[in-house]
Amino acid sequence: MSTTYLKTRQLRERLGCCQTFIEEHIRHDPEFPKPSRLGRLRVWPIAAVEAYEVSIAGKAVQQ
Repeated sequence: MSTTYLKTRQLRERLGCCQTFIEEHIRHDPEFPKPSRLGRLRVWPIAAVEAYEVSIAGKAVQQ
């Protein structure tokens, strides 16, 4: 089974955020998925992004 990845642009579109948001969350949010490298590209496993989306949705419901 192969892993599906999102490129940075695709991640920004999916989360509705800017590059700065991604950079800050990589550094300061331990739950934010860490990127992998495919050559020069930074990519995120879609499963990790989906898990992050579920975790932030759960936090929104709790508030």
